[in-house]
Amino acid sequence: MRSQSSSCVCAHAVLLGAALFLGAASQSAHDSLPQLDVQCWSPSYPQRVLCTWKVQPEPDLPTSYTATYRKGLLGVQIPCEVNPERPRSCVMENLEMFSVEPYFVNVTATNALGSTTRLLPFILEKIVKPDPPVDIKVTLRSSRRLTVEWAPPPSWTDPTLFQLKYQVQYSDGGVRAPRTLGPFESTKVVLRGLRPHSQYSIRVLAQDILDHGEPSDWSPAITAFTT
Repeated sequence: MRSQSSSCVCAHAVLLGAALFLGAASQSAHDSLPQLDVQCWSPSYPQRVLCTWKVQPEPDLPTSYTATYRKGLLGVQIPCEVNPERPRSCVMENLEMFSVEPYFVNVTATNALGSTTRLLPFILEKIVKPDPPVDIKVTLRSSRRLTVEWAPPPSWTDPTLFQLKYQVQYSDGGVRAPRTLGPFESTKVVLRGLRPHSQYSIRVLAQDILDHGEPSDWSPAITAFTT
């Protein structure tokens, strides 16, 4: 069993190394063409993965983009559906959870000068990143307490089966550093020991309950007052 496991790890290391080499080689062969910077993340694990790409420098010529993905370097290529409203992004759906093999997304930019390609490997669980929580509401409970409530991000399609946990950060805008509470599995928390007659800035973030990937960005801050 140990030798099989070591062989498996070595094989994946070779695959990832080959992918990085191929991606670098395909770009260096077209130094006169724009370079692609590709990023992928899953805001609705495990249903969808979004990929976006930036082009440096911005091409002067009309440029088209195609994107495909596959499981493993030798897997069947599947179109990554480009969003017509955001031509530099695409969506992958129904990827395999806990896959031993990495997925590879391949983005190609083409114009009159030729084409350049970026090959990016990823493991689904390592690119989980929810969107920020929404519908944040604050209720005054007393001169020293505020109740904060929120809802899971709508893009996280099944928060019952694939649960999220949350952190809440608040500050009074004074000399004290912001305080962060959590993580909480509930969507409600009471802030206690606050200063009366004070203004507070409050924001919330979400993260996969099993710590896959990384937390969301902080939600836009809202302002609340104690009496």
